[in-house]
Amino acid sequence: MSPQSGTPLLHLYWSKSRSHYGLHDLSSCFCWHLPSALTYANTLGCSEARERYRQRRIEEGLDPDDGGNPNAWRGTDAEASELMVYHTAILRNKQLLFNYVKLREEKIQGLRWTHRALPAHVRANLSPAEQQYFRGYDQLLNKYMRSGRLGVGLDLTVDPTPPDDPYVQVTVLRDYGEVLFTSGKVLLERGKRYWLPGDEAHPLVMDGVLEYFLGDEKK
Repeated sequence: MSPQSGTPLLHLYWSKSRSHYGLHDLSSCFCWHLPSALTYANTLGCSEARERYRQRRIEEGLDPDDGGNPNAWRGTDAEASELMVYHTAILRNKQLLFNYVKLREEKIQGLRWTHRALPAHVRANLSPAEQQYFRGYDQLLNKYMRSGRLGVGLDLTVDPTPPDDPYVQVTVLRDYGEVLFTSGKVLLERGKRYWLPGDEAHPLVMDGVLEYFLGDEKK
């Protein structure tokens, strides 16, 4: 408890620890296994910081909505020490939250390099703002890769390592109908396996229609 106001100090540190563990869990996961966004914990950490500031202003008999004059401090040394503890915790929380948001942003960008659309299980764990960020990043990447004066005319998401064989063996994950490849027309039916041109099969792999098949191991 705060010796002056009776407010539990652990509240602020609880939000800090939630952000810390959320950041730790996020850094150790693959981009296609993103955990749910800690929207509630992040909001709680920010709201507690604002509420604590308002409480201190009210205790000093000051307007809680006014920034105040830092030279007009009338508290004791103990109160100054208490405020320093809270201020340090707030700065720590802010840094954790910034790092958490930045790391999720990088994971979402990585998703676009392996998937052209968000898998359902990933979309369920993204906030509306993160889903919008994925769409925006997708549009920018497509614009850069397209042919024409403003694009490079290359699909940069394809494996940059030259393949040993221009054809790859794939398994069809869901019925997709007839598709025209340079090797001919192929009816993509669930469970069937085909040898297809690797560069033409790659977009369908990213869309979840096909899956690479390498003997007993899936790529």
